Amino acid sequence: MQVFRGITHFERFCRNQNFCSFLTIGNFDGVHRGHLKLIKEVTTLAESYKQHNPKVILKTIILTFEPHPKEFFDIANAPTRLSTLHEKLRLLANTNVDYVVVCPFTADFAKISANDFVQKILCDIFNVKKVFIGDDFRFGAKRQGDFKFLQEIGKKQNFEVFSMQTFFEHKPENSQNLNERISSSLIRKALWDGDLQRANNLLGRIYSIDGQVRSGQQLGRKLGFATANLFVRHNPVPMQGVFAVEIKISGRFFKKFKKNTQNLVEKNQNQTQKRYFGVANLGMRPTINDKQKMRSILEVHIFDFNQNIYGEHIEVLFHKKLRNEQKFNSLEELQQQINIDCQKARDFFNQSQI
Repeated sequence: MQVFRGITHFERFCRNQNFCSFLTIGNFDGVHRGHLKLIKEVTTLAESYKQHNPKVILKTIILTFEPHPKEFFDIANAPTRLSTLHEKLRLLANTNVDYVVVCPFTADFAKISANDFVQKILCDIFNVKKVFIGDDFRFGAKRQGDFKFLQEIGKKQNFEVFSMQTFFEHKPENSQNLNERISSSLIRKALWDGDLQRANNLLGRIYSIDGQVRSGQQLGRKLGFATANLFVRHNPVPMQGVFAVEIKISGRFFKKFKKNTQNLVEKNQNQTQKRYFGVANLGMRPTINDKQKMRSILEVHIFDFNQNIYGEHIEVLFHKKLRNEQKFNSLEELQQQINIDCQKARDFFNQSQI
């Protein structure tokens, strides 16, 4: 999978190249089961098209945005992100798409009319043959464009438009909601409620946060529980509390965009990746910090581990919520509670046989 930071950089890349595309557009926050179903539909149809049109060079493309459009228009009321850009790209790398184009959502981009978006971007740059969108997708200045608008232009410009119906999860017959819409909003609610089993089922994977290990105050070490501290780019965080976690240490995943184009391949079987277990605190650390506006931090105590991993890139997978954050009267009380948390986490992993 090849990643392009900006439509203009993709345009330069494909200049003088004669290919057409199957394109899907969206934010893909969390890359959940509904997203993966849509992407699978795109790649499956693309393979079929290639078999019937062997002389045509066809590419599958995801067009996504950074920041999320809702963050651009109203950051105070924007939904909490399930995944940062880097996390999203890591997850998308496990699909079979050829290109991901990350479009900076700026004031100038927001002013582009729906008609210009279709003609100047979808047709002139991406040379689309089929466009796949979610059933609630809107685009263009003042959200002028929708499925019907896109379909009408597609007939004139010789491309097809598919509105992918919302993916529903079929639940057991004794459930109150037999069919439940899989959405980023529903996953956010499950995470915030501490229902990790529900969230992970909707995602189709264990929810995780990844990042680079940074030096901290060394307080955990003084308490007998050394921690790996991650600066959390999610702001605000999708959940808070103390969790039983799995940790994967695999070095740097890929460097930050120093170039406008980045080849990105995530194949776990080709990486030396070590798994560990532990307990993590995600939040404001109320016993230590009194500052109300301080950003959340992710502190991870890795069981039976004594290595220097500063600067390493790790992924923290959240299996079970143990408790909410709370403020203790002393560091001794905090130390006692951490002992209890660690034992609960060990018991959980021993019983679940993960």
